[in-house]
Amino acid sequence: MSRRRTANGPSSAPPASSPATSTPSPPSSPSPPVSATPPPFTAGSPPGRAGRVARWWAQVSLPNKIAIVIPLVGALTAGLFGLVPVVAAQLAKDDQLALVDVTVQDLEEITALVDVKVRSTGHETSFAKRAEFTILDSRRLEYCSAPLPVEITKTYLVDLPAEPPDYPHQVSVGIEQSIGPKEVDRFAFELGTKGVGDHELGATVYLLRLRIYYNEGDDTYLESPRFLAHVSYPWGAGALATARDERTRSCLRRNAHDLATITDNTAYRSARLTALVADYQRLAQA
Repeated sequence: MSRRRTANGPSSAPPASSPATSTPSPPSSPSPPVSATPPPFTAGSPPGRAGRVARWWAQVSLPNKIAIVIPLVGALTAGLFGLVPVVAAQLAKDDQLALVDVTVQDLEEITALVDVKVRSTGHETSFAKRAEFTILDSRRLEYCSAPLPVEITKTYLVDLPAEPPDYPHQVSVGIEQSIGPKEVDRFAFELGTKGVGDHELGATVYLLRLRIYYNEGDDTYLESPRFLAHVSYPWGAGALATARDERTRSCLRRNAHDLATITDNTAYRSARLTALVADYQRLAQA
């Protein structure tokens, strides 16, 4: 039987520290205690390592996610189109620029295309002013078959000697690339050869290293690991002839030997160059 508060009578309300009036649970089915901490996994969250990775990824900032995803996308693109990423993100000496990756595309046209991606890691604009290719080694390939007919912000033409006089041999080219704070830029170098006749056939495979100099002086630069590039002149030397006569077979054997010596290292190379080496070895043994 409930009691009602009167103007002058005692109050029937519970003390201030008591909880609000509620219907108690039957003794046979008590309510479960309320936990002060949330459950370890929310609804739909996978347990175990996958759950920990999902929670970690949710806490990663957007710039860091971009820095993680860009190299992975580059690797996938390389597998699909024959481009091989040469280097993951590397910081320059003063940590103002980072080299995202370098890819080589060869054996499609006469020249080889070296694709460079950089990003700014500082708070000021950096200006790339000069690129330097170091030829660490090379091999000339003879042409063993009949002659065949013959989105990047900027592409620079670079002429490499068909037969460098010594090693290492530097070839520099001026570039003009402005990379604003926290921005990403992409530019390319189209590698050609010099020192061969207009109608001379063949190719040179180069073992290279690239430096990108930027800002004042020559103390700030980005440097890539070693990579291989196949450059044809002038009609191309990608096609292989069947070893029908001794002259052709001797030519194929010489090229196979030179390719084996220049590629016997851990330098990065395109999938097409790897296939070309295998084709030469196969035909030389036929």
